Amino acid sequence: TQAYTSYHQQLMYCMIQFVSKDHVLYTPIARGVLKYWPVGNAFKEIVFLIVLEELFEYVLAESDLAPVARTMGLRLGKCMSSIQQQVADRALACWNSPACVRVMNTYEKVGQDMFDLIRPNLVATMLSHWNVLTQQKARTAYKTYYNMGYEKAGNALDNVNDDNESELNSDESRFHKSQSPKHEATLCGSDNNEDGQEDKEQQQHAVHVEEGGGGGGMGGVA
Repeated sequence: TQAYTSYHQQLMYCMIQFVSKDHVLYTPIARGVLKYWPVGNAFKEIVFLIVLEELFEYVLAESDLAPVARTMGLRLGKCMSSIQQQVADRALACWNSPACVRVMNTYEKVGQDMFDLIRPNLVATMLSHWNVLTQQKARTAYKTYYNMGYEKAGNALDNVNDDNESELNSDESRFHKSQSPKHEATLCGSDNNEDGQEDKEQQQHAVHVEEGGGGGGMGGVA
């Protein structure tokens, strides 16, 4: 893994250097990334998603993205609905990144085509992904493109009723609370109190046993 990461960083640096000098190279590089996508390997998928996000910075014409828009949209959609949380989160981060939003907002035809491909997976993740934080990120991404006017089938957020909204916010609040240092300190303090109480009870028990043993000895002498 370390060797792969080191190699990949150098390779990505080279790709970015080429694209930054000539944006026309975006198409063959993006096509190559999508062609050799590491399906089933979560770690490598995350790395490839980072590459796609970086490459969006260098899209300077609609003709750069159009040839690979369909393949990229399908791949991003599949990653968004991945049961592997980190893959889903990274795909959502890529789709909702400032660079990607800029490109989709500038080249509306390509943006609409990609949104239509991604929408089923995005909505499914938003409504039913097993991780509550991933659901929230999907909703944020959906709202971004809804506000940009890409949604033609009606607001999918209407399918989320108030009860689900409250439950989602409650679950998210509990998750953040469980990760806070104060919460951990409270748990540690509770454990210490329980240990102290247990030690105290053991000491009291030992004293009673000692007194009982001493009384029996005196009775025997008498």
